[in-house]
Amino acid sequence: MKDKLCGFGKEENDKFCQNCNEPLLKQKLSDNDPNIEKNNNDIESNEHMLNSGYRKKFFTKGITIYLAIFAFLSILIILISLDAGKSSEIDKMVKEVNKIFPSLSQESTEMLKNKAIELKLTKEEFIVWADELTTKGKDYLSDSQREEENIILNKVYDKLPEEQQAFILSANKKLSLGETLTSEEEENVSTYLAGGIILLDQADKERLAQINAMALEEALKRE
Repeated sequence: MKDKLCGFGKEENDKFCQNCNEPLLKQKLSDNDPNIEKNNNDIESNEHMLNSGYRKKFFTKGITIYLAIFAFLSILIILISLDAGKSSEIDKMVKEVNKIFPSLSQESTEMLKNKAIELKLTKEEFIVWADELTTKGKDYLSDSQREEENIILNKVYDKLPEEQQAFILSANKKLSLGETLTSEEEENVSTYLAGGIILLDQADKERLAQINAMALEEALKRE
């Protein structure tokens, strides 16, 4: 037997697809009752995705992709007026990183600076590189650190308006099906998350920055 929505194999007693998490009971009822409209699937899917178990999976696989993007939005704004390539200008970039990640160790700060100089990065390349490092470093965090990050990101999600929550869920559904988001969709998700993070209390903001700093440090160690 296969899930009609994604084609993934399923067992007879499964309630949800193990691949896309769509409710299989709804599909079965739709087969037996022609009056149940197919487009109701999205509504029930959204309701199901709001439970904590799915949201934990969602933030683990989806939101963390955008966390690094947000983490360096401030850097992007600051660096617009900078011309990279010289040591003094690299110093300015690294200094701004320290403002966002105050817990970044001196050793990691020096590694970040030296690597950026070695690679002769432009300001745009520096942002992309730092984003990639932070995202890569998430793989080396402990389970408890990732869980803590997920808890904070759930708080971010809860602070968003319903229409933004629905948009993010829709974007995650595309990711879970192996589809790629458009640049506009990526920008919207990043903007929505940035707005939610601003609404966090100071302790959560600081802890989120600390976790990202730890991820960046872990990635730098392996460069």
